Parts: sequence; structure tokens; C-alpha cells
Amino acid sequence: MALDFGQYVVGFVTLDNLFTPHWADSESELPVNHVDICEDYEAFVKGIAEWMLERRQSHRTKLAVNVIRDDGHLVWGGVGLSVHLTEGEVFDCPSHVARLCEAFWTFANKTRTGLKDFLRPFWYGYVLAATTQQRLRFARRLYVHGKEQVFASERMHELQQQYQEALNRHGAEEQQFARNETAGLYDVFEPTLIRPALEDKAYNLQHLIFHGGSKSKFEDPLSQAFKSIGIPPDTLLTNLHVDTYTPLFLSKPELQKRQISVRLFTGVKQKPLWSITPMFPSNAMHGMTPIKSRSRIPVNPDLVERSRPELIKETFQYKVTETRLAAIGPLEYCGIVWVITPQGGSKESILSICRNDPAVPASYQI
Repeated sequence: MALDFGQYVVGFVTLDNLFTPHWADSESELPVNHVDICEDYEAFVKGIAEWMLERRQSHRTKLAVNVIRDDGHLVWGGVGLSVHLTEGEVFDCPSHVARLCEAFWTFANKTRTGLKDFLRPFWYGYVLAATTQQRLRFARRLYVHGKEQVFASERMHELQQQYQEALNRHGAEEQQFARNETAGLYDVFEPTLIRPALEDKAYNLQHLIFHGGSKSKFEDPLSQAFKSIGIPPDTLLTNLHVDTYTPLFLSKPELQKRQISVRLFTGVKQKPLWSITPMFPSNAMHGMTPIKSRSRIPVNPDLVERSRPELIKETFQYKVTETRLAAIGPLEYCGIVWVITPQGGSKESILSICRNDPAVPASYQI
């Protein structure tokens, strides 16, 4: 989309067309008006609590990661949850919800404080452009998405190994088992990944994450919401191996002691799911809250784990270096201008606004 103002043209360009402009005479008339999580975290948590209670009238058997994507409230990275958990399993656990909120604050704060500096080298006047190597830098800001391997602390690696061993053990048996800590399935969670959220603001939900602190701590909107539906926020399972987290936070070198292989799951009408934990076996019971109709609907789409060669072709690096596809991030959605370095290296770089840009000499056109 482009607006022609005569001497200037304003263009809204993107590799994957994920852009919808809304026109309004005032900010209040715009279709979406989210609470700024960095400016008013308590109001954000209150909104999540209200949304969570409203959702209890629905089946809540869809994958939680899909519900979060569709509603746009939260992020998944850094939470330490399996992508195969249902909405009910996630939002009936106070620790899960608290981690989602703190992870989203960490993501939003990191974006607010660091994204501008990250993008600064790629501005050429009013044009955002990046070379292939510069586009690859954004992958460092991703946790799991689009990667073959992820760095992990010793304890996170051990939790991942224990999680997989527990699934293998239970999957070999006929008896059904619960998809939580009662079956030895402790979340593969590293609290250092959300350290800023727990240390850099006065209001946080650490008491809900680990079920610690005095009773007075459990007066926040989330705790009140859980109490209103008969779920005691200070006594239920956290699905965390709490003894693992001493000390609570680790140094940066400690976070890179080990590596964990990433898995990729796909399905019909299902966006790719990147994870460091496997799918649940068929005898794993998902948590389901009774609803008025007492009906039951399928939990998961038919997911298939992709082979290693298939995963590699979906990675961030492969898409950037081997294809003309968009990966993910601001240099993909906005930075579609190509930076061309003339031979010899002494001349200034040439910007190609699009493929076959007529303003670019024919010998340099893309």
C-alpha cells in the first residue's frame, strides 16, 4: 500500500502482507486500545484475570498457545510450558498464568528498551534496510522459534531430560497419567529468563509462580480471580521442581552451559510449533474443566513432528540465507529494502527498494 503526496510517497510495505491500516480522527476511535503493560502492569494483570474468567464459559480444550496467538494477550517464550498443553491446563494453574504475565512484561520491556538501538544501524533516512548478515542478528533475540538448538543452563537441560524420560516411561505403559508434576512432568522453566520482570518493577507475581510469601501477597487480581472460582492460589501444584532453583537466578555464562535440540510440529490449519519438549503419548490425560453441556471436544489438532531436514528448512537462518521468504522480526516485516555493496567496496551502498528497482543500475538489480 502506498500514499502519493506528490513530491513524497508513504509506503506500507512488508514481505508477508501482515499489515492492516486503520484510519481514525482520534486515538480513542482506533479499534484496539490495549493497556500498556510497561506503564501499568497491575491494570494489565487485572485485564488478564477478567479475560481468564470470561473464557471459563467456553470449552478451553484448544491448545493454549493457539488461544494466546488468536487473542494477542501474551507471549510464550521464557514461560517454560509445553506447547501441547490446553487452555484449561494452563489457565487453571496460577503458576502458569503468572509466568505468562511476567514473560510478556519481559518481552515488552526488552522491546521498549532495546529494539530502537537494535534497529538504528539499519536506517537509511526513512528507509529500513539490512544485509543478509544483519538480518541474521535478530535470531539472537529469539528463544526457540526458528532454531535448531538452544542454549540452556545445566538445570534447564536436566529438567528437559527428566521431562522426556518421564514421557517415555509413562508412554510405554498402558495406564493413563496426568500431564503435570504428579507424573514427574516438571516444567522446563528457567527463572533467569524472566529475571527483569521479577527484579526491575515493584509489582510482580513471584509469589504465584513459586507459591511463596505471606498470605497478604495473594491479594493481586489473579489471586482474587482464582479464589473466586474455588482454586486456592497458594496451595495448588506449580508444576515446578522448586528445589532446583537455588540460587534463583544464574549468570549469563551459566545460561549457555548446555544445548537442547529444538523440535518442530505442524498440522492442518496449525501454525508451526517450535518446542524443546516432545508431544504427549496417547495415554496422557489432559485436564478438562466440566462445562454446562458436559460435552467433550478434541483437544489437539493432528500434529506431526517434522524430521530434522524438514526442520532445518524452516529455521530462521535457512529462510534468510537460502530463500526469498520472510522469517520473523522487524527486519523481515519492514526491512525489505536490499543493501547492495558495489564491487571494490569504495563506493556507497546502493538501496534497492524492490526487486528490479528501476532506480538501480541494471548490473546491480536484484
